[in-house]
Amino acid sequence: MITLSKIAKLAHVSVSTVSKAFSMSPEVNEQTRELIFSVAREHGCFKKYYNAKYPKFVVAVICPEFRGRFYSRTMAILQEQFKKHNFEVCVATTDFSEETELELIRYYNYYSNVDAVIIVNGIADLTGKYDIPVISICPVSSASIPDKTLTFDNDSRTALFDAIKYLIDRKAERIGFISEKLTLAKAEMFKDTVAMLKGNCDESLLSVTDKRFEEGGYDAMQKLFESGNVPEAVICAYDYMAIGAMRCILDHGHKIPEDIAVIGMNNIPECEYLNPPLASIDTVTDQICRDAVDTVVAILEGEEIPPKRRLANRFIPRRSAEY
Repeated sequence: MITLSKIAKLAHVSVSTVSKAFSMSPEVNEQTRELIFSVAREHGCFKKYYNAKYPKFVVAVICPEFRGRFYSRTMAILQEQFKKHNFEVCVATTDFSEETELELIRYYNYYSNVDAVIIVNGIADLTGKYDIPVISICPVSSASIPDKTLTFDNDSRTALFDAIKYLIDRKAERIGFISEKLTLAKAEMFKDTVAMLKGNCDESLLSVTDKRFEEGGYDAMQKLFESGNVPEAVICAYDYMAIGAMRCILDHGHKIPEDIAVIGMNNIPECEYLNPPLASIDTVTDQICRDAVDTVVAILEGEEIPPKRRLANRFIPRRSAEY
């Protein structure tokens, strides 16, 4: 085993000098420090003894995937905001695995030198104690949140209510919903909301696909055409599915919104540039990310922060929903 004494002997300095070098003490000049570090690296023990604190705050972001453009955009916003505060960001993905999410949280909390963790659309039950701040953005899990975990959530139900009522007010009777297997919670919310507004929900107008994004939207809409249960209006679990659904509707010779109205979720920037522009539910992701970053900065500067914040979503009507 290579000890500090052995490094000191090989570098021809005192043990005290070696210890100060590894802690980046200004009492050790640069030339001596590099000599000590060179000896340590040569013997494979540099990381074992290097204990200086990184000069910037480091935040770990855990998200389900990079493939989804919603998540890649969320990562981009978080990185852009943290950069303004001179923070470093490291990112890890879970592939929608609760076990992986918990393992990453444990790693960052106990074994890494990160200063805080942000979890995007987390699915794990965040039980236990954490030594660093844990910020949860729009968690899927409704489990109780520990003391040091802060939650930023969005009120999707109210905006979904507004979107469905918007269609009903325009005399749409048959309102459908298309989703994929990772967004079934939204389908349940849709069913509850329709039942609240109309007294019941015709589940034959709901379509679930194994595919994702635009391909998934096309496939789910195609299933509705094939079943003969074609809605007068359809709400999609997210905007990229809505884009695929719109393509399918047009391929079947129908007009949007004259024959079938379409509404998406997330209000991605592309919505207003589609033909017709896509009505959508704005999940205020940009604002949530900014607030989460501001909260991390405030916590690390010693401020007291309330444990939970909820931002209201907004229904954004556009031409695609003018049934």
